[in-house]
Amino acid sequence: MSVRLLAVLSLSATVIGAGALTGCRSLSPPGASLPADDGTSHMPAAYPNHSLQDVLSRIPDLPAEFQEIAAEASVNVASPEESGRFTARISWRRADSMLIRIRFPLGIEGARVLITPDSAYVWDRIEKTLIVGTPTTIEAVLPVAVAGTDLVSLATGFVRPGAAGAAMDAGMGAGAAPDPASWTLRADSLYYELTRTDGSERLLVDPSRWRVVYAEYRNSEGQIQEQRWYTAFADMGGYLVPRRVSLSQPLRDTRIIMSLNRFDVSPGRLSFDLGAENIKERYEIE
Repeated sequence: MSVRLLAVLSLSATVIGAGALTGCRSLSPPGASLPADDGTSHMPAAYPNHSLQDVLSRIPDLPAEFQEIAAEASVNVASPEESGRFTARISWRRADSMLIRIRFPLGIEGARVLITPDSAYVWDRIEKTLIVGTPTTIEAVLPVAVAGTDLVSLATGFVRPGAAGAAMDAGMGAGAAPDPASWTLRADSLYYELTRTDGSERLLVDPSRWRVVYAEYRNSEGQIQEQRWYTAFADMGGYLVPRRVSLSQPLRDTRIIMSLNRFDVSPGRLSFDLGAENIKERYEIE
């Protein structure tokens, strides 16, 4: 598989994007306005005096109604390997499958990525190359966000404390209730800040919507591995989701910006056809 396509697949895999890098410890993330704020959203009366347990309990999980989703996003990428833009079309079925179609400018579909519970496939439609593995082994080619099952929760901003990023190393999966003893809480005029006591994770929560607007993950050496900004929240298909999601991975000098164009939680019949035909090269990752 070409280096160009690998870079694009790796960046599109997270389907989220990057803003400017910052070491600022201010509570307010860069550009974290909520353009969907039409005056109907207000700070709760108890702010800023909610307890740590109150804040942790109010951050929502991925809605149970999310069973099948069709989405489309415009993605802008900047990294040492690749800079450019493309469209990612996602078909997601909670029970078993996710297919991502990568479409380059001029309407050329360059690749497809199919993830099932026990298998993963990367099909380079241009080079006619197929990579086959498991959701775990395919991480050698793609980031864990695409090889796992958390892509939709990450891209739609349903981020729970301890359920992603560096906290995954601690063994807490998505949906697990965070332990209040592992977190500290403080507030400013706009946001609550949740910080993991080991320093690995920091979240800013907008209490007018009880949604995470910024997430930061650090490695064991205290270096920032990943930063995420969730902005431009809007009602799409009856759910509040960020229209713009940004990602920065400073150690990889990788930056991505994703703009959500379509989000449908009742898409009807979805196709998960990998479409791998006339394969010239096939690689098994064990």
